[in-house]
Parts: sequence; structure tokens; C-alpha cells
Amino acid sequence: MKSKILILSLFSSLLFSQSRMNLDFENVTDNNKMLKWLTNKKNQIIEVDTITKFEGKRSLKITGESKLSDDKNDFAVVMQKIQKKYLNGKEFTLKARIKSQSDFDGAAFPYLRTLNKDKKNISFLNQQDKPIKGNTDWQELIIKIPILENVENLDFGFVYKGKGSAWFDNVEILLDGKPIEKPLKELTSQQITAIKKYVYPLSSFEPNNNDNSDLKILRNLIGSSKVVALGESTHGSSEIYKMKDRIIRYLVKNENFDIFSIEAQMQQSYLVENYTNGNSTLKEAMRNLGFWTWKTKEMANLLNWMKDFNKDKKKISFTGFDMQSVSEPIKQLRATFKDDTELQNKFDKLSLKIQEFLEENKNIRRNYILTDDQSKTIYPILSEIKSKITSANNLTDSEKKWQNQNLRIIEQILQKTMISRDKFMAENFMWIKNNNPNSKFIVWAHNGHINKDKLRMGGFLDEKLKNDYLTFGFAFFDGTYKAMYNKDLGNVTAQTPYLGTYEYWLNSLNEPYFILDIRKMKEDKDLKYLLTDFDLRTTGSTKTNNEFSYRNLAEDFDYLIFINKSTNSDFNYE
Repeated sequence: MKSKILILSLFSSLLFSQSRMNLDFENVTDNNKMLKWLTNKKNQIIEVDTITKFEGKRSLKITGESKLSDDKNDFAVVMQKIQKKYLNGKEFTLKARIKSQSDFDGAAFPYLRTLNKDKKNISFLNQQDKPIKGNTDWQELIIKIPILENVENLDFGFVYKGKGSAWFDNVEILLDGKPIEKPLKELTSQQITAIKKYVYPLSSFEPNNNDNSDLKILRNLIGSSKVVALGESTHGSSEIYKMKDRIIRYLVKNENFDIFSIEAQMQQSYLVENYTNGNSTLKEAMRNLGFWTWKTKEMANLLNWMKDFNKDKKKISFTGFDMQSVSEPIKQLRATFKDDTELQNKFDKLSLKIQEFLEENKNIRRNYILTDDQSKTIYPILSEIKSKITSANNLTDSEKKWQNQNLRIIEQILQKTMISRDKFMAENFMWIKNNNPNSKFIVWAHNGHINKDKLRMGGFLDEKLKNDYLTFGFAFFDGTYKAMYNKDLGNVTAQTPYLGTYEYWLNSLNEPYFILDIRKMKEDKDLKYLLTDFDLRTTGSTKTNNEFSYRNLAEDFDYLIFINKSTNSDFNYE
């Protein structure tokens, strides 16, 4: 077997989470799926076994049905990847316990591989020349590989080929003979006491709560920052939406925040504002929000409050910064040039070609490509529209800015990828901010967009705004939330946080709702490790098998708001 082929171009990059790698296979999802490890198989069964194990409660079990002499590519691989920043040493060691049973006719062995920045193999080592065979009791296998200067990543894991079952347990990884992995432990009472120095308890998540004295701490936390971003760990949590609503009302009334901006279509969001100014119906407003995530009773309550708040004098504006639909930008451009028959015909062609392009690329997540025919049709029309806007004597400067932004949204959609979407949302928000230089802003979006990762919207905003940009991440322990699954919208039971998640240790503080001061906590050298190398619930609008993924809380957010229990958002908003 050519094991070098094996490994692997089959796997995408996985961030190494020091001390959180599930090396003993104890951490599983609610349906008993193994966490952290990536797998690839052909005809094998890869599962967590609770009966046969070296110690603890679980082990990894792989079972096959093919003889060694069969298809040489019929094998299974279980692996993890470690990044260069965690490989500050000269030698990497992998230890593991491996066992097989009497009907095992195959090969099971560990492997190590180092790669350079071009993802080319530097070193590759396995024990395929001395694999375990037949009926074996638990035995320890050890392999080592040098860490050369040009090593960028390291893969480690196990290979299985053949017929019967083999088990793996108690993996250890060492750098220069010292363990990298440390066992997870429950927080001690002393640690809990120490952490609570950085916790500000909240009395309620209800927006209509009369006593807001607990929110006075926000003045100190926010300081002079003019952009406050409120995240969410998943779309569809009623308690998170309510808590955000409560905070928004407080910031508007007490801290002079006057523009609200949400992860919703930019043009349609300005139509939603018609309702908050008393010029349309709630049904129209909810329809213009577009995404199902916002068509909730919780959002309707916020809009109703904005409307009431703006009755005497407009004090809070409703805006959006997303860019996933061309219908409204084209509609508004059409209306602007309704008397230009020739241009109206070109709008027809533009709409047709863009819809054709979007249909062709609906399953592509990156690198959208226009055909030559599409480019030759679309870009000359966009150029002509831009010229028409510039020369239009009947438009004010403000109207020209807005129509150019409609045009820009169309351009963004033609270039949209998973990464560029965040970049464009940041660009659109900055357009709103630059046109309202004296305002203070509340941003509403998923944790995955507001966090300060360089490739996320929050990262782009953090780079531009510096101290003016402040983030509040959100997390909850358990309960339910609304999400898409099986092509339908329904209530999802949240995956239970496990030891190794932020939510697990946050819940152990025994406070139902609170703000965690990450800024101050990460300065505490005895507790800083609790803000790194843990998993955080990162579900979006769709149900996933594993709701948690590695995040660095200290790098992502300034503060985190924790809620112990979530229920699904309410879509009966009328």
C-alpha cells in the first residue's frame, strides 16, 4: 500500500487546539460521533466503542471487510493536523495503544507526516512494515519524526486496511519528549472564584425589564467606542435575540446610539426603516427583512419599539449591510431611470444574464466565474448605468451616492464567495458609517461575522476602526433553537457542550446570564489559558452534526454574553 498517497490531500486544514484534541476519544457528539478527528474511508466502519477500551469510557474502533490482497486503495484513515506555531521543537513523537481481535486479517498502524508551505511532503513515517495482526492485546506503538526548519504542518493519525476490527486508544503526542497534550479537568472552586472577578451578572434577558441597573456596566465596557457589534452563536435563539434587544434599547436611550445595522439585505433594510418611521405596515417590514432568521416575534418586538421610540422625533435608524440579492438594487435603478426606454431594455438583459450566472453558480462556494458572453453583456451595461448616474441632473448628490451603492451591490454579488461576502459586508457597513460620521452604531450579526478574525467582517472593521470597534460574542449552554434541516425549518435540540468547550466551563460558574470581561481576563496570566484552545458553538442557519469548532475567544471578542438556556425563536410575529 502506498500510504503517502493516502494522506492526504483528502483532508482540509484543521486548526490544532492544544490540550483540546480528544486524544483519548472520550469527547463525542450527542449521537456518539467522534470529535476533533478527521476521517476518510472506503468500505470501513469507523466508530466510537464503549465496550472495548484501554481505559476511560471510549476507544476508536475500525472494522473492515476486505482482504489485504483486495483493492490497494481500500483503506481507512483517521487523522489530525497541527500547525507550525505549535511545532517549536526538533522531534515529534506519537504514542498510541492498539488492539485487534482473532478475526482481524489486516494492517493497522500509526503514521506521521510533515509538509512545507506548498503542502509538499518533507518527511513521512509509518509502521506499515510491522503492523499489528491477528489477535493482539493492547500494545503501545511509538513513532518519531524530525521537525525541520521548513515544516509548515504536521499530520498524525492511523491507517487501517483489511478485514476484522482494530481498536485505538490513549494517544499521546510529544515535542522533544514533553507532552503537548494535557488532560482536561473540571474547574476548581478556586478557579471559579477567580474567574468571577471578570463576570458581570445580568438580571434578565427580557427587553421590557423595568430595572436596567445591571446594564450600567456597559458605559464602562464600551467607553468611547462608536461601533458596538452584538453577535449570536446560532440564528434562531429566542433568548439571545431578546438579550440583544434589551441591550439595544439601553444603548439607544442611555448612550446615544442612533443607527442600528443588521446582517440583512442593504436596500431592503432601508425599506424596513419605513416602518420604524411609521410609514408602512409590520407585515411589509418583516417581508423586507428577507432572511427567515429575522422574521420572528423577537425582531417584530424590536421594530415596534423603534417605531414607538421614533414617534416624536427620529432617534434610531434601521439599516442593513448584506449583499445576497440583486432584485432590489436593480428595481431601484430601474425606477430612477424609468423614462429611459433604451436603458430599461438593457436592464432586462442585465437581469437575465445575472440570474443565469447565479443559477450556474448556485452550488459553488468560491471563485464565481462569468462566461465571456455574460461579461460582454453585464459589464458594459454596468458602465453605462454608472455614467448615467454621474450625469443625471435630476439627482441630488445624496441620491447619486445611493444609486452608485445599488450598482456596487450588483458588482459585489458577481464577485461573491464565502470570504468575499464578509469583506463586502464590511465595505457596505463602512459606506453607512462614512455617510453618518457623527453617529454611533449597533451592529447585529452572527458571531462568525462580527469576530475579529482577519478574514471576517469584524476583522476588516477592526483593522479600519481600531478602538472604535467593540465586539460582544454570545453563547448559550443548552436548550433548543430554530434552524434549517432536511430542507425545512424546524426546532433543533442543541448539542450538549462537553468538557473542552467554552460553554461547559462558563456554565460551571452557576450564573444564568452574565457578561464576561475578556479584555481584563486575558491579562490574568493564571486564567488566560481558559480563553484559548477551546471549542465554541458556531452553528449558523443550518443544523450540523457537530455544532462546536475551535475558536480563540481572546482574539475573537472583547466581551462575551452567556445565557444558560435557549429556546427556539418565535415566528408567530403578528
